[in-house]
Formats: sequence, structure tokens, C-alpha cells
Amino acid sequence: MDTTFTWSLEGMPVGSIDQNGLLNVSATGFAIVKVELGDMSASALVIVQDSTLDDSLNNITITRDSPSPMGYSIMQELTEGEIWTLGGLPHPMNVLNGGQIYFPIGSLTEDIRIHISLPQFAEIRGDSVGWGHEGVLAGVDFTVMVNDTIQEPYIFETPLVVGLVFKRGLLNNLGIDPETQEPIPFNIADPEFTKAYFEVLHYPLEEMGVDFWWLDWQQGTQTAIQGLDPLFWLNHLHYYDQGKTPEKR
Repeated sequence: MDTTFTWSLEGMPVGSIDQNGLLNVSATGFAIVKVELGDMSASALVIVQDSTLDDSLNNITITRDSPSPMGYSIMQELTEGEIWTLGGLPHPMNVLNGGQIYFPIGSLTEDIRIHISLPQFAEIRGDSVGWGHEGVLAGVDFTVMVNDTIQEPYIFETPLVVGLVFKRGLLNNLGIDPETQEPIPFNIADPEFTKAYFEVLHYPLEEMGVDFWWLDWQQGTQTAIQGLDPLFWLNHLHYYDQGKTPEKR
């Protein structure tokens, strides 16, 4: 039996960790400490803060649009030195859910409110832009307010740290470096993309109990292969894939 622990530090460059699990910090920020033993692993969030700074912390209140008398509802309340985890954003901006924003101590000189508003959909066709499609999102606005007055732009004393969730396995399989921030085209005609599409995005969810996929493709009829309709091809691929495990059909 393997009795060797493997330690690693992932995230911001806050320091280093040796193979005895001793963490040496050299900068403020947050990171994930991970330890592995055979096929077992555990992780913990570590936040490194400057203890020499003034300990009077400012407050951050997160709000969003609401029919309440105030016009907004409070989603979360936190202080400097804490992390705000994004959540509750509907499709298609749900890709931001699970992302995190870290407010370092000393980043504020006053209490603030960050208000989230969800603008209406902008439909772009050729050179024209149409507005007014309610219920479909084109983006999310984050507005900083002080005493209920919009401050635009708002300058933080020290930069905030933003981390967004992405499928590391998908990027690795496709040979994409996330630091380039290049978009990933949905190329279901590419065998390598299709392999990652199933193995990284679908199989882990099936292992958790998902056994049925409903395909609602509305992004056109073209693929990289002329004449291949993506909706037809997606249905074929999913039907063929489930054939590997007939008990799911």
C-alpha cells in the first residue's frame, strides 16, 4: 500500500508547500492546498492576509433586482478578506456560477453595495441589433454603489481577484491554454472535441445518476462538414453512445 502523501498548492502564488505539508507564505491571496494518497485526496482553501493592516474591515453587500419595496433583495453580506462565490445566475450566464471574487483586506475605504442587474437580450442579425426579447440574457451588470449612489467608475485600493470555473479536463483534451482566454468553438464534427464532449462533460454526470439527455439545439444547421446537421448528428451520437450501456435505454 502506498503511504506517501503528495502535497500541492493551486491557485494564486501565495507561497510554496513542501512534501511534508509545510506551507510557507510569501504573498497575500488565496489558494487550494491539496493532498493525495493513492486514489484518495482532500483539499482545503487557504486565505493569506496582511496582519499589519488596519483591522477595521469594510462591508460588502451583494444585491440583485427584486420587486420588493427597496427595488432589490440582498443575496449576501461579507467583509474584506472574504470570498464571494457567484450563484443564482440563469442561463446562459450560469457559466459564471461557481466563480469567485476575493476582496483583499485594504481594498476598500468604505462600505459598498454591489448590485447585479440582468439586461434584456440583444439580438444581432447582420448589421442590425434588435432589443426587447424579455427573459433571455445577453450579459450581467455589476454596479458598485456607495450610500445607494452609483459610483462609476469605482477604483478599489488594491485589485480584486476573480476566478472563473472551467473544465480543466476539456481544455487539456483539446490542447487549449485557459490563459489565452480564447473561446472554445462547439465543433461536434471534430472527433477529438466529440470525445471530450462525452468523457469530460457527460460521463461524470452519468456516474452521478443522470441517465437521459434532452437535446434542444437552436444554434443553426451548419457544422465544419458540409451538409452535416448538428442536431441530427448530436442525436445520432447520443443514441449510439447509450447503446454501449443498453440498460440505460
